[in-house]
Amino acid sequence: MPKLIVVAILMALLPLTFSAACASPSPAPPPSTLTPPTPMPSPTPTVSVRMDVNVGSPPAAGWKWAAAEFNPRTEELTEGPHEHDYAWIFFTVKGAAEVSTADGKKTFSDGEGVLIPARQQHSHRYLPQSKVMAFHLRAADDPVGPLHRGGLLLVSDNPLGLRQAATYKLRIREITLLPGSRMSENLTADPNFGYVAEGALSISAGNTKSSVEAGKPFTLQTTTTQTVSNEGTAPLRFILVDVGP
Repeated sequence: MPKLIVVAILMALLPLTFSAACASPSPAPPPSTLTPPTPMPSPTPTVSVRMDVNVGSPPAAGWKWAAAEFNPRTEELTEGPHEHDYAWIFFTVKGAAEVSTADGKKTFSDGEGVLIPARQQHSHRYLPQSKVMAFHLRAADDPVGPLHRGGLLLVSDNPLGLRQAATYKLRIREITLLPGSRMSENLTADPNFGYVAEGALSISAGNTKSSVEAGKPFTLQTTTTQTVSNEGTAPLRFILVDVGP
């Protein structure tokens, strides 16, 4: 191809190349608007009513809680036969136990309980590695003596503030909270006490916050809404006992 023709072609293309190089870049597309992820709901607590029994009416002095714990290690523990002036409730937190009365033997395991009426003769057998709560409502003016030779958990400081009623019922609930789970409603409007079976329980009431570890008792206020929660990494299981109309 003659040199003059080649030069002419290059001269014709040069303005196009220069124009393309100097053109303003296209504006970047606006960033897309992302919808924030929906927060995962808190795990739902599990609440099971384990006992709901009649306990009659309190004496003139009122009632107080008295609670003990039995936790045999490597050998079973037996006691009795004996009887008491007050009805007792035995509740198995872990393992199994046995109560014998004139009506026969009753074995109760995890999450089960039995009520022994006042002045009923009975004996006990606690299996190795078990954990059993024993508690009762006693006259507020009656000094607390040995509690079935169990380890002392709790004795009320003052008579229970009962709502007016002709007769009362005692209820035991077992509540499980997974990590991150909480309950904000008022758990009870009646005198109560609880026991942490596994994990650690966090209790918030207004600006006050406390924690209860496994194997320890606690009480909840009856006039203030509290939040109980599991702020740990393991499941939380606790037992709540209350008495009311």
